[in-house]
Amino acid sequence: MPNLIWFEWEKCPDGYTIEELRAEYLTFGSHRLGRDIGVPTKSAPAWVSDCDVSKDNTDGRTFSSDLGFFDFPIQVLVPKSERIVRSQSFMEENPGAFMMFANCVNSVEKTLLFVKEFGYPHKTSLSLDARVKLLRRKPTSLPLSFPLGIYGVDEFYEKADKMAPDVINWEEAKLRGSYGSLIRWLNEQYVDFSEAVDAIRVNLHENPADRTQPPLFSITPRSLEDALWLQFKIAVANNTQLQQCTECPTWFAYGTGTGRRKSALYCSPKCSKAAYRRRKAASQ
Repeated sequence: MPNLIWFEWEKCPDGYTIEELRAEYLTFGSHRLGRDIGVPTKSAPAWVSDCDVSKDNTDGRTFSSDLGFFDFPIQVLVPKSERIVRSQSFMEENPGAFMMFANCVNSVEKTLLFVKEFGYPHKTSLSLDARVKLLRRKPTSLPLSFPLGIYGVDEFYEKADKMAPDVINWEEAKLRGSYGSLIRWLNEQYVDFSEAVDAIRVNLHENPADRTQPPLFSITPRSLEDALWLQFKIAVANNTQLQQCTECPTWFAYGTGTGRRKSALYCSPKCSKAAYRRRKAASQ
């Protein structure tokens, strides 16, 4: 089955750290639409200036466009730099990205590896309307890059934990040769995927390999999280065989049509060479 998923994702190529957003990092001053706006204090780390934090005038609850309503202190994922890279090759190069995501539950190391590779789960594919609005802005007001913001660690774990049982159920269903309960569970577990407004768009795109060729038909998920769930469901339908690289966290497909045998150990020649160099260095 050809890859039909087209999702433009973004990330910080320099990786991320886990920091703690504390109450003493912000003071609340000017009013706007019933909220007091948070301003970084002198003792606040530089990344706090990228946080859009406010406090409700009526009930005093603290709100962030990135975190929703939250209580101090809160652990957050923070980009190591302002650099941003984007790609549309998410699904073809990473057929088991959803497996990597599901394995992040309560693991700082795996979470940092995932966001360095793919970015935040809630990030949306930049829409055509957004592109048009940016192009209409004056050149002097155009940002150098799109700010990535911050993301709550607990929320990341919660989203990964939602997928993890389904991955286990999938492995069990393959062993049993029975998918009935898995299908019902998958269709019920992620309700937002089918009910959300504009959750999926069906588009035509120019062929990036050769623009003189007919355009490509594609399905565009609303966010990275939606893309991961869609990838998972397609893997179930295709009975995709996945294995984790022994050199890095990447999951790769093996079997008919993939060019890899079940005995394959590495996701790429790069990882194979890295493993060879490591073994060679250890033997000397």
